[in-house]
Amino acid sequence: MAAFTLDTLKVTRVAMFSEGSIFGSLMADNFTKEFTKRDGTIVLRQDLGETTNDFTPFLTAANDRSAQAIYAGGGQATGKCRARAPMKRIFTGDAFFLGNDEIVD
Repeated sequence: MAAFTLDTLKVTRVAMFSEGSIFGSLMADNFTKEFTKRDGTIVLRQDLGETTNDFTPFLTAANDRSAQAIYAGGGQATGKCRARAPMKRIFTGDAFFLGNDEIVD
């Protein structure tokens, strides 16, 4: 995912969150390791619980730090996709929503 993000999407600045589980943290750690090794920058990283419904503070902080994409790490059915809808009103341009292969709700 890190190579795709940099090479195909041409994204160099990513904000990320996970739901705070061991799996989510490992997904975020692995993405960070590969992304930064290829000169990408993680502009913000937070753990947001599975019950988080308001992603506005995180997304606003990500936008303020000029993130070009949001990476959501974690297991399936943890509510990560709820962050996608408010992105359209917070980010002025097109921002990508990324995650590991279990990004379904």
